[in-house]
Amino acid sequence: MAGMCAVISRTAGVNPYLISVLGGIIAVPLLTLMVYLTIKFGVGVAIAAAVIIDILSAVATGTFRLRYGIEI
Repeated sequence: MAGMCAVISRTAGVNPYLISVLGGIIAVPLLTLMVYLTIKFGVGVAIAAAVIIDILSAVATGTFRLRYGIEI
């Protein structure tokens, strides 16, 4: 996470401490959601939710490219 914070802060010109705090605030509910989905519905649903959330975050940050998803 430290490496990602450094890259994001350098690229966006934002305080790295702000990035790490906001990342933690966002990560805790998502981790809780993944644990809940795994316990309640199984690993497949949790993985599907993680993929959907990842795509939505890429769209929200403007880094989503369909070509990248097809290559994977």
